[in-house]
Amino acid sequence: MKQVTRLKAFSAHLGISLIIFLIMLYVIVMEWYPPPLFSLDGGWQGIRLIAAVDIILGPCLTLIVFKPGKPGLKFDLAVIACIQTAALIYGAWVVQNERPYAAVFVEDRFYTITGTQLIEANMEKEDLMRFGPDLPVLIYSHLPEDEEELFKLRWQAFGSQRPLYFLSEYYETMDKKFLDKILLNALDMESLLANRPQDLKLYQNYAASQDKELHYFPIHSRHSKPVIVSFDLNNWSLEDALDIAAPELRVTSAEEELSKIRSGKNPGSGTGNP
Repeated sequence: MKQVTRLKAFSAHLGISLIIFLIMLYVIVMEWYPPPLFSLDGGWQGIRLIAAVDIILGPCLTLIVFKPGKPGLKFDLAVIACIQTAALIYGAWVVQNERPYAAVFVEDRFYTITGTQLIEANMEKEDLMRFGPDLPVLIYSHLPEDEEELFKLRWQAFGSQRPLYFLSEYYETMDKKFLDKILLNALDMESLLANRPQDLKLYQNYAASQDKELHYFPIHSRHSKPVIVSFDLNNWSLEDALDIAAPELRVTSAEEELSKIRSGKNPGSGTGNP
């Protein structure tokens, strides 16, 4: 019987690892980080983690340890297989928990929430199922419409270090009853990008390539700067992320007062507090 060489053992282990990696790649890209959230919310980081523990760790250990005829070789290979399996399970668990579980529409923009952030929204993963059957779910945050109440809510959020998009008590299923409010906050891209010719061209080329009616909103996520996302209101789905910097949150008069408080100024005056 022909003896297995170190290189052949490494190649065989690498081939098996690649098959496992391709399966995980499909799950990450198509199930856990569906477009456009893959590029926004850690999809690449997840792939790198899985590649490190699956493609690099196991085969490299085999290359180092394998020596034809070595006493205890089977035991060494079994240990490597256990280490790689444990690392892969842990890596998959981390990637799965860091995936976007929801995209919450607050005022005029979307914010993604990962599995590990659900605790900050006082929610369990099972709670999201009432907003939709598939993850990530789209959620509408129905904040108070009264400006004074909203101001108080902002101030409470600032004091508790808990952003508005984590206030799950205001969550509602995103459906047509909120259509007018959502459309009211859609971006006028031509006006927004009037003085940004490169971004304007990027947007115009993208819009011309689409055969559906899309609306545009800012989106915030942990692994990307705030950018513009296209949204299909017919299918209620996030479509594509455009590499265009999003505008800042629109400020109401109450929010201006809050900004003065944050900066140490008396509301309604132009002087700072001592």
